[in-house]
Order: sequence, then C-alpha cells, then structure tokens
Amino acid sequence: TLPSENHTGGEASTEDEADPHIWFSAQRMKIVAKNTADALVSFNPVNKSTYDQNLAIVLDKIDAVDAAVREILKSTTQKKFLIMHPMLAYFAADYGLEQLTVEIGGQEPSPGELAALLDLAGQNQIKALYIQRNTSVKMAEMVANALTIQKTYALEPLAEDWPANMLEIARLLAEGLN
Repeated sequence: TLPSENHTGGEASTEDEADPHIWFSAQRMKIVAKNTADALVSFNPVNKSTYDQNLAIVLDKIDAVDAAVREILKSTTQKKFLIMHPMLAYFAADYGLEQLTVEIGGQEPSPGELAALLDLAGQNQIKALYIQRNTSVKMAEMVANALTIQKTYALEPLAEDWPANMLEIARLLAEGLN
C-alpha cells in the first residue's frame, strides 16, 4: 500500500497511516482479482478452469477501464488537483497526477497547514476542489472561498459500479484539471 499523504502531496511521517483506497487503481484491482482467483482455486481446485475463465473476463474489463481512463485524462493541462480527503493517491499514481490533500487521517489541517496548502494550491493555479459525496462541506466551503474556487466536484468513494465510477472520476478530474 501507499503511505498516506501529507497536505502537500508528500508522504506522511508514520507507517500507521497506510492508504487503504486500492480500488481506485486499475493495476491494483488486477492484483486483487488474481489473488481472489488463486484463493478460490486453493479452496476448490475442481473449478479452476471456471475461475481462470472468469479471471480473464475480469482482467479484460479492468484493462478496458484503464484504457478509457487514460484516454479521458490524456489531454489534461494541469496534473495537480486539490481534494479534501486523500482517497485518490493510487489513482493519481497510476495516471501521472498528484493529489494535494486538505485533510489527513480524517483530521482538518491546522491554521498553519491550511495556509501552506492554500499557498501551494494558489501557486499551482488550482481551479477545482474535489470532495467525497455525503461529507461535511464546512471545510470545503472555506477552502473554496479562500482560493476563489468556482467549481467543487463530489466524488463517490464506494460506488457499487466500479467501472462506471472510475470513468466518472476521470471525467470529473479532466474537467477540473483543464
């Protein structure tokens, strides 16, 4: 897993804050699929051919999503994006982006950390803010107002339809990064 990030996109200082959001990485989802198939085979070797066939289908779907996300993001002019909750580190790593996070470990930044983050976001001409759907918007509104951000995008962290959600996240990032 990736370590959790600090507010400026670098690594956090403690190993305890590993980023759990692996499902936002097509490459890591392929590993999960392979490990799942291997585990099923170990428990039920009689159905290995079925598991292998299904794994091939899943891997093809993941590859298709990955290719579509790459296509959506290929023309982004900005590579850094501002996000309230650090949920897209794996996504960013896969697609050559960098997330700047407002909160770390569910905690709001100190006034000094917020000032440094706002300065960094201003230097990078951040025009959009990404938030998790169904979360408090108080801090997001404060950050958006401080940066005169006109557009805030709500992302769904736990959508049931993984392929559609990955494509939606890519579209929203592309819109905010251009």
